[in-house]
Amino acid sequence: MVKPDDFWPASQTPFVIQPQERIQQLKKYLEDPSCETQKSNLLALIEMYGTKRLPPLASSAPKFYVCEGKVMENPPSDENPPPAGCAIWAEGISTQMHGTELSAATGELHPAKLALQMAIQNVPPRGRLEAVDLCQAYVQTGTIGDSLRAIMVAPWRKEGWNEFSQTLSDIA
Repeated sequence: MVKPDDFWPASQTPFVIQPQERIQQLKKYLEDPSCETQKSNLLALIEMYGTKRLPPLASSAPKFYVCEGKVMENPPSDENPPPAGCAIWAEGISTQMHGTELSAATGELHPAKLALQMAIQNVPPRGRLEAVDLCQAYVQTGTIGDSLRAIMVAPWRKEGWNEFSQTLSDIA
């Protein structure tokens, strides 16, 4: 008999990314200017995967968090806030396939919303995410409201204005 609390994943076979493949993905993030605030976390993860201190990344594994290049013992929360100014990297298949890129590649809205949630959690004082990065996360959702928010946080960036124009023309 199935209990209400039982979890039944949609796929019985977990998706797995081998350490060498994950290292290559993380190195690409190092080249991305929007990930500059995550540099210490990315380098630490590359080192941990390279020395096999971390197992292959599996969709069935719980996510974990890295702050200032160190794995956090507990997830960040109001009771367990990260150090001031610390950018947090959530490592896990469900959270870190860089939502904005995944959304753009698949055309799906859900990854963009996850990326936006992560971006909002990493703005000062909890993180070092800059206005340009937050603008990009807002743009990816494709909604009028978020395109206006993108303009509000970074009015000098054309992405917000272009997305606002595009969403308005989609309505007309």
